[in-house]
Amino acid sequence: MIYLIRHGETDWNKSKVMQGQTDIPLNSNGIEQAKQISQKLKDVKFDIIFCSPLLRTRQTFENLGRTEKVIFDDRLKERNYGKFEKTPKSSFDYNEFWNYSLNKKYEGGGRGLPGFFCKSFFVAE
Repeated sequence: MIYLIRHGETDWNKSKVMQGQTDIPLNSNGIEQAKQISQKLKDVKFDIIFCSPLLRTRQTFENLGRTEKVIFDDRLKERNYGKFEKTPKSSFDYNEFWNYSLNKKYEGGGRGLPGFFCKSFFVAE
């Protein structure tokens, strides 16, 4: 079985600001969320854990209280949002930005969705 755990909340999540690869820490609610999921997974034994090296994901992992081996892998980092990082989601068409079928190119927009999904499949192999 494979478990996927998203990082806990950050202040930028709460404020609806694009994070991307900007290294933002968890806020107090995010730390509490990690502790809550830790309780739900307390009886699950993992063979290995893979984690993004970004601070918010490392903090989530640390608050899970796990003793299994963890591999921090740069390929699991959030995608680079280029000029959209640090930008409120309300300042652009967020749905269009995530629409895979459009494959719209944004100047300074970082990695496009097709490249992001190819990266995801590579990591999963």
